[in-house]
Amino acid sequence: MNGKPFDAMGRAFARRLTRRRVLGLAVAAAVLPVTAGRAQTDAPALVRRFYELVDAYQYEQAYGLLGAKWHSQQSLANFTNGYGDTAFVQCTTTGETASGDTTRVGVEFVAWHNDCGIVGYTGAYTVGPENGRLTILAGNNTLTPVPADTPPLCRMADLDLAFGPWQGAAGSREGSVVATNRGAITCALGGSPRITLTDTAGAVLVSTSEEGTPPEAVIVHPGEQAQAPLRFSNWCGRTATARAEIPGDTAVGRVSDDAYGIAYPPCNGPGQAAVMEVRGWTR
Repeated sequence: MNGKPFDAMGRAFARRLTRRRVLGLAVAAAVLPVTAGRAQTDAPALVRRFYELVDAYQYEQAYGLLGAKWHSQQSLANFTNGYGDTAFVQCTTTGETASGDTTRVGVEFVAWHNDCGIVGYTGAYTVGPENGRLTILAGNNTLTPVPADTPPLCRMADLDLAFGPWQGAAGSREGSVVATNRGAITCALGGSPRITLTDTAGAVLVSTSEEGTPPEAVIVHPGEQAQAPLRFSNWCGRTATARAEIPGDTAVGRVSDDAYGIAYPPCNGPGQAAVMEVRGWTR
């Protein structure tokens, strides 16, 4: 895999990996408009946003940030399947170099897989204008050793999950899921949890993952906490219980509501879907 173009590497991933799918893939693909003097500044932000979208399982939007040549070599389905067993990707940009109307953005990756493997890459993306918008035109990455102090992803058995405090917000309720590391070792949290609410009548709501959290793992030592912000709207059901999954583990855990309960938002009408939007883990 050394030195191969990143699109070829993506196709290789697609043949061997299967990533957890989450409901609610976004349809629109947004890219940054090109304006004079901003391309170099915006190029690293575009690369980081690409991985924010990947880590939020919004593969269609992420795919839309790639250029036409990339699209001609890799379909959306192939691109999506290529992240099949990737639990979380940490992306760090390491500098940029302008050349004409394009910018080369250096990158370093750590990818945690669902099989507990951890893989490192280093490389670069070429970012430039296409059809009046800033786009990721090309890339190449090379396998590199994973930093020696990289911890494994947290396992559900090592975590206590609970709802944090709630606030009202224009017909919605905003809060968080708080994870406390009760295990004996340091571990990493990345991506966002998937929350499932089940009410006493059997109605089920599965959360959607939203972009907006930097593609950086949160390292939690024993006794430390991380939180995943959430927004909850249009609940017309009854009292519910909550369970959760986390990237990298197939186990399902209970989300305790003992301290703060579940703050149910107003019902805007039973014909409208309830929504719980969850962002990635942060401090």
